[in-house]
Amino acid sequence: MNLFLSTIYLCLSLFFTSLLHAENTDSIIVTKVSASSVFKHYRAENAVDNKITDDSRWLNSPTQEGAIWLQLEWDEVRTLHSVQVFSGFQKEQESIVSALGIEFREPDGTWRSIPSAMVKGNTNAALKIYFDSKNEIKTNALRITVTKTEGGIARIKEVVILPSEVKVTEPVKEGNYIYI
Repeated sequence: MNLFLSTIYLCLSLFFTSLLHAENTDSIIVTKVSASSVFKHYRAENAVDNKITDDSRWLNSPTQEGAIWLQLEWDEVRTLHSVQVFSGFQKEQESIVSALGIEFREPDGTWRSIPSAMVKGNTNAALKIYFDSKNEIKTNALRITVTKTEGGIARIKEVVILPSEVKVTEPVKEGNYIYI
């Protein structure tokens, strides 16, 4: 890799890390993480450790059968505004999670899909998913189900969950998500 590309990559990494840390001051603190499977040292907890790096990410097992999911829980019920998902490996476009859905847990323990959080055709490593303001999402748990990724391996570097009380400028919408 030449010096110019290395510099660009470093600047983008620093930008996304600073963006995460800037918004993460008001984000929900996840206290329990579980996953459909884990590959080597790429534990599920890595997806919520405030680090957007290839060394600190969650990967599911490449031999896993069935749905690929990451479940995030926190202590008290909160009303949610949006979720940020950072995925991929280095600059490999094909390693980005290209389709996913998000569910929330109801008070009775059942899981319900969030229609505004169904993403298809994603090509960006940094994605912000806004929840439909017409349907309040009140919960203490989310489950991200990866529905399309290269080779059946989800590479999630970081997930940030923002509550509704965080004042965030609404984006110009492309569906209900934007690329950050």
